[in-house]
Amino acid sequence: MTSRWASSAIIFLFCPTSFCPAEEFPDFDSLLRDIRDHEKAAYALRESYTFHEVRRTVDKRESIDESEVFFANGYRIERLTKRDGAALSARENERELKRATKEALSRVKSARAKDQFAWAGDVLELMTIGNPRRALFRGRSTLVFDLSDKSGTPPHGSDKKSSRLFEGTIWIDESDRQMARLEVRFLDSLHLKGTGALLSLYQKGSTLAIDQSAIAGGLWMETAIDAKIGFRLLLKSFWLESHIRDTDFRRFDTNTMQTIQPPGERP
Repeated sequence: MTSRWASSAIIFLFCPTSFCPAEEFPDFDSLLRDIRDHEKAAYALRESYTFHEVRRTVDKRESIDESEVFFANGYRIERLTKRDGAALSARENERELKRATKEALSRVKSARAKDQFAWAGDVLELMTIGNPRRALFRGRSTLVFDLSDKSGTPPHGSDKKSSRLFEGTIWIDESDRQMARLEVRFLDSLHLKGTGALLSLYQKGSTLAIDQSAIAGGLWMETAIDAKIGFRLLLKSFWLESHIRDTDFRRFDTNTMQTIQPPGERP
């Protein structure tokens, strides 16, 4: 028995890669289907939640807005509560409450729900994946893939074909089949169709990072977005930073209310 254990240990430690069993990963097509199914299920679940959002924007100056956010028929409804750390005046708060309520009622009465963008599902379909591996991320087992845009395929709205427009990394929670993190880095600028080099978005060097976390009952929601985006108009470039943090997720069931009212102030 000891000899068999020792032999196994030696093989494990020293076997050449070509003779070692390859680590198994889920079939990517089935993984993508699971991710899409879970993201679609999340659209309905998240309508029962509200949360607090802090958005820090850095342009020519830094500004910080705080809002209470919820969803109505697939649309985000934001009710501003603070600007640069100062609470809104009573009049401003009343105006925001009426605006958010009106918008929510309009969205609920609309026959058509918002077409949803699935971060993981839609992004993965547009990219080439490689270098699959497993990693422990926030204490959970994740499947990690390197990403790059599909060679020769112009992105939507662009007239430029590029084999290396952007690259990135995605972390997929192995148990829940949900995106835990996405990072994208632009290696070239995205020129809008028909504008040549006069108008471009996502200038070379632009970055985007999105974090999602498990909330409850299988629901995952975005908890952080960090973006540094460059724009170019004619000969002038502009850069914008945006940092979003979503916290304090709470149940909010609009179906039990006779009149849609945005959530109240945080306790």
